[in-house]
Amino acid sequence: MRSIGDRFWQLKESAKWSLDMNERRQAIEELAGSYGKEALQAILEIKDVTAYDEIKKACAEAIRSAKNASENAPRRIKRARPAGKRGKSRKNRKK
Repeated sequence: MRSIGDRFWQLKESAKWSLDMNERRQAIEELAGSYGKEALQAILEIKDVTAYDEIKKACAEAIRSAKNASENAPRRIKRARPAGKRGKSRKNRKK
């Protein structure tokens, strides 16, 4: 059974070195779509090693979509503490 790390590595290597441009683009899109922010470093690395403008554009687009996906993700809402406990840290409380 392959781990997630194996699939990530496979996609990264395909995006870098495949002779088929469509396979490279698909690997980049899958990296961004499946791994989001975790794939940003790998996509930047792919962008740096490629000589093809088409692949550089695909990387730039994938980076934008991964960042947008993380910005649009639902955020946890912090609940306010009850009024009686505000302003007093454990250090400053009277014993």
